[in-house]
Amino acid sequence: MSSHSLTPTFPLLVSVQRLLILKDQVQIIDARDADYFEKGHIPGAVHLPPALFERDEPVSSGILVRRQLQSLETVAKKMGDAGIRSDVPIIIYDQGGSYIAPRLWWIFQLLGHVECAILNGGYASWASEQQEVVDFAAASLGPATYSASFQPGFRLDFSDVLARAPATVLCNTLSEFPFSEASHPTPRSSTIGTIPGSVRLPYTQLLFGNPVPLIRRKFEVEAVFAAAGIHRGDSVIFFCADGYSATLGFFCSRLLGMRHAAVYDGSLEDWRARGGDCE
Repeated sequence: MSSHSLTPTFPLLVSVQRLLILKDQVQIIDARDADYFEKGHIPGAVHLPPALFERDEPVSSGILVRRQLQSLETVAKKMGDAGIRSDVPIIIYDQGGSYIAPRLWWIFQLLGHVECAILNGGYASWASEQQEVVDFAAASLGPATYSASFQPGFRLDFSDVLARAPATVLCNTLSEFPFSEASHPTPRSSTIGTIPGSVRLPYTQLLFGNPVPLIRRKFEVEAVFAAAGIHRGDSVIFFCADGYSATLGFFCSRLLGMRHAAVYDGSLEDWRARGGDCE
């Protein structure tokens, strides 16, 4: 796995108070489904769920693998069509306790959009601090020029997993008990197995707090990783059921400054469709 040297000067994780300071200098993106967005969202937010950039992809067995990322060229064009600018920092949020925002954040990393952060606690955190919300449709942005600097090494496939070096850690982030009902629905880990030789790190262990779930602090993330046998210098491939909760693991690896981490998009759904063994 290649080394990824993108070093952001912009924080990766921001609080509500930090967003209030930065809100006039950034593009705010709501990554939730439309029904959540329409019930209330942060003023000025653009509605841009990651599903807009995905497709169902057939494999040689004839099985459709759901929610596979479209080509990066297509994704970049859609970003520009939505009015997103590549030269302006981004802050993404979801409902909180989810991995929808990390999924979109990971997509922006593939595009080379380094100045991109996640609002810790998402919309739930914003609303709990009694900040202003709106329930009308966001203003439509005019098309923008989006100049991407593609970083395809953050996204791996079936052949990459098969060819992994012995020192590469395969990390299954599926949790048997989702942290939040607002999370993207995925099959339970106990019902679909895992890739042989992988370690388990349920994504729920990277979150804490009730009723507003937050992403853990760096030293806590490092301890959670270490308990799963993952250390800063390791090469890691994160996977789950379909490539969603794996992106929270990837995000946390970047919080720690890990340079050899990637996501297996399609994850167990793709693995099984292509004939991979499960244990």
